[in-house]
Amino acid sequence: MKLRLTACLLSCLGSVQPAAYAKDVSVCTDLGRFDIELLEEEAPKHVTNFLDYVNQGFYSDTVFHRVIAGFVVQGGGFDRDLRKKQTAAPIENESFNGRSNNRGTISAARTSDPHSATSQFYINLKHNDSLDADESWGYTVFGTVTRGMDVLDAIASLPTSALGSFRSDVTQPLIGVTGMTSVTDHANQVAEENLSHLPEEAHHETIKDEIEAAQRDGDLDIAADWFLQYRIACGPMDPDMLFSEAENAITLGRPNTAKLALEDFFRVSDGRQKNYEGARAVYREHFPQVAQEIELPQVTNRCTAPDRLPVVPEGESSTLDVMVQAQTTIKAYMEISNIYVECLSEILDGEEPSEEQSRIVLDKHNQAVDAMQNIEENWNSQIRAFRQNQ
Repeated sequence: MKLRLTACLLSCLGSVQPAAYAKDVSVCTDLGRFDIELLEEEAPKHVTNFLDYVNQGFYSDTVFHRVIAGFVVQGGGFDRDLRKKQTAAPIENESFNGRSNNRGTISAARTSDPHSATSQFYINLKHNDSLDADESWGYTVFGTVTRGMDVLDAIASLPTSALGSFRSDVTQPLIGVTGMTSVTDHANQVAEENLSHLPEEAHHETIKDEIEAAQRDGDLDIAADWFLQYRIACGPMDPDMLFSEAENAITLGRPNTAKLALEDFFRVSDGRQKNYEGARAVYREHFPQVAQEIELPQVTNRCTAPDRLPVVPEGESSTLDVMVQAQTTIKAYMEISNIYVECLSEILDGEEPSEEQSRIVLDKHNQAVDAMQNIEENWNSQIRAFRQNQ
């Protein structure tokens, strides 16, 4: 029998420092950076909602799951395994704000319910006036891309196919968000005064040097400014840097910054990292309400999950060789997934994890089963389409 347990992860994340004063967001992706100017006056609810997700670190390792050349690049709702992320409550539509879905604008994705927008967003690749409000609700524009449209065009130029539960429009390879950072006027001023004269490729090393110098001098506020610059500039997620940022923030009494840095640390490192045990201790001490999230690897480290979701080809247009190769890949994925699910079940049946750990194991179990079912349904559908086309 399939096990299920509903969990509200966002409610466990703790409070987030207000960031309504931020007018820009730096978006770091696998293909580069783009920047967004937020339209706080025209879409205040959407801007506040977006910044809440940004400052929780919600978008880290989400992917652009719907990419249609000449139309939109959409993301903000699924992780790199194409599992849907749990969101906060939806917000009211603000599409009658006089803003149009022009090329380079960012808008809130939603269902047919006009007031259903949560975390997902899309960037318009052309003027999509069909998405604007007229006599009925449209899709709310809440920002504009001020830099990096070439990055979005590059994402849109990638080939797309079915993947996981999606029947089309997923890029190959998957392109993810490595981080988003809200940018204040102060942060812009720091960058202008200290980095504007340098070539962009020198920014990361220069910022590292400034962080080390500030920490040597005991000026942790200056170090914090430079840590923020490192994130804005899409510096690599280096575990040592992240742990140092967390310690700096804890000392300054900035728990939300520390929490984000620690969670990024756990996302990019494991028990072999030299600061791993120290990071766990800091996390348990300062964030006990969610600390057991990071204990999960200790519980499930003997369960090996599949590396990635298999690509399900389009049956109508694929050759026999492509379908046979896909069948082999999908069969191997299903075999590994079955072993993984059985391993998780054994943990629940044979050990005594805490209530929180049990919830996490159950979630992973159910996500794996959902993925298997979705892939099976998609594959069977594509097999039928392939046979009909022969």
